Amino acid sequence: RSVFTRKTLFEMTNYGWMVFLAGIASMAIKLLDTIVLGQFVILDLVGIYGIAAFIPTFIEAPITALDKVANAQISHSWEKKDLENIQTIYYKSARYLFLLGGVLFLLVSINVPYLFRWLPAEYIAGIPVVSILSLGALFNLMTGSNTAIIFTSERFSSGAIGLILVAVIDLILLYILIPVFGIEGAAWATCISSFLYNAFKYFYIKAKFNLQPFEKRTLFIAISILVTYGAAKLLPVTANVVIDVALHSIVILIVYGLLIWYSRSAEDLKSIIPFYRKKE
Repeated sequence: RSVFTRKTLFEMTNYGWMVFLAGIASMAIKLLDTIVLGQFVILDLVGIYGIAAFIPTFIEAPITALDKVANAQISHSWEKKDLENIQTIYYKSARYLFLLGGVLFLLVSINVPYLFRWLPAEYIAGIPVVSILSLGALFNLMTGSNTAIIFTSERFSSGAIGLILVAVIDLILLYILIPVFGIEGAAWATCISSFLYNAFKYFYIKAKFNLQPFEKRTLFIAISILVTYGAAKLLPVTANVVIDVALHSIVILIVYGLLIWYSRSAEDLKSIIPFYRKKE
């Protein structure tokens, strides 16, 4: 009984409500585009958008897995007031997620035009949607475990309020962009909302805790993504979908892997490579 004092119960309730509202806002951002889209375009396009919007979720899969580990580590560090460890997690999560997200982004955005050739011709309208939403997903990975840092700190309410405001902005953008650009407008509204929320979290963490996730290797990874994207776009296109996907994927993996290796953007990961470790 001594644990559940009036002050403790208030703190638990306050935290619970804020996380609940943040969860609702997060779900709204993911679902509002499809709901609002149905008011402006035919049902066929809504279906095409729904399929196209599902594909970029593949890129964000790593952050879901990492957050399950990072949340506990960051929460424990806040309890111990260990800002140095939080900064380390922030650096590493942003770099590793950007590193892995980069190759997933390239594989999806480069190959999606070929994969859509397996679908009926009208589905081609979903290709720009995949590219736009993939860009938003990549930026989400690039900023690391920023959500965990805010929501496990004493300033969790600011994160929840920021997410709710972004959901409102997303709704406004949807009503502005969809009538003009159709399903691409819905994609841009969601992408911009993701950018704004992550930008808010970046500047908030920088201002309140003096922490930030970027370093020179972040720039090297970004350059590697751009160079690999350009190299893959130079490849010829055949009439065979399997050959196109295989060829582009192999080139992406080789070029991106070499650029990351020689730029030393993943230098600390070399120790887990069996043949390299034996060589050392």
